[in-house]
Amino acid sequence: MKKIVLFFMVIIMVLGLSIGGFAQSESISVYIDGQSMNLKKSNVIFNGKLLVSDSSPIIYQGTTIVPIRAIGESLNAEIDWNKKTNEATLTFVNKKIIFKVNSSHAIVNGVKKKIPSAPAKLINDGRIMVPLRFIADELGYTIDWNQNTWTANLVKKEDNITPIPQPKPDIKEKVIVIDAGHGGRDPGTTAASGRPEKEFNLEVTLKLDKKLRSLGYKTILTRDKELSKNYKLELEDRSYIANKHNADIFISIHHNAFEENPNVTGIESFYYPSAKEGKILAELIQKELIQELKAVNRGAKPNNFAVLRQTKMPAVLLELGFISNPKDEKIIETEDYQDRAVEAIARGLNKYFNR
Repeated sequence: MKKIVLFFMVIIMVLGLSIGGFAQSESISVYIDGQSMNLKKSNVIFNGKLLVSDSSPIIYQGTTIVPIRAIGESLNAEIDWNKKTNEATLTFVNKKIIFKVNSSHAIVNGVKKKIPSAPAKLINDGRIMVPLRFIADELGYTIDWNQNTWTANLVKKEDNITPIPQPKPDIKEKVIVIDAGHGGRDPGTTAASGRPEKEFNLEVTLKLDKKLRSLGYKTILTRDKELSKNYKLELEDRSYIANKHNADIFISIHHNAFEENPNVTGIESFYYPSAKEGKILAELIQKELIQELKAVNRGAKPNNFAVLRQTKMPAVLLELGFISNPKDEKIIETEDYQDRAVEAIARGLNKYFNR
């Protein structure tokens, strides 16, 4: 009996030492509002990866605050700091959030919102920390908190993207030709970073192909990989592929540019001027893209593009944003933006067939 009691006493002592040691090792000294504080560190897992920064996330006033710069890097979002006003701005897809140091409110897309937890803080006179809970709520994430490891795991809400109406059973065998604009020795336009348009087009095309096949459509791609630098897929080749396979719909994926003005932004869709069905399809897809991505609506417009003129089925050419705009490019190249664009295109397509 004495041995059993002694055994449990040892276990309790070991656990006590372990817990105490863990708590001590997870503390950090920071300088906030003119005072030195000893605060608890926490871990943050964002998009499946541990958030890494030279300033650790910390527990302040009962909530986790994180370096806004680290969040921005994880999202590939734009972060701006105004030293005069003590304001940090995070711009990502359809959200623009402005935090002011020590303010209990933030400005979200021009609307003033109360921060229910700790306000944004400037620590060590140089690093702005923002409330994780507020960021998560605004960007559509839930937080799974593990008290044992002091870890906040941000998980994307499944209902954050508008559900796609399912196609009718009799249209699931429709053939959709998806055209990734440019390729090979034809780079297309050039992004602010120097990346060729053809790369953006192919990324979205492959995602759209996967989505439409999951809905039951038959898909044919004019290209499913990068072409040889010496090869160019001509415009008539693209329309020939669609006509040869007697496709029901032709969708050409592109991204826009306007080098004279890098601030130009927005999404637009094109159809052949005399194509009544093409116009309906373009308007439906354009509406879904704007609704999903909250982008500037440049409209569904008629155009005499060769791929629209030469195809024998309803055809659209989609310009999914201006990669010549430095801020837009950083958003357009993200998985989140591309996934949302694909969901919107699929919804528009289904609505076209479900009329």
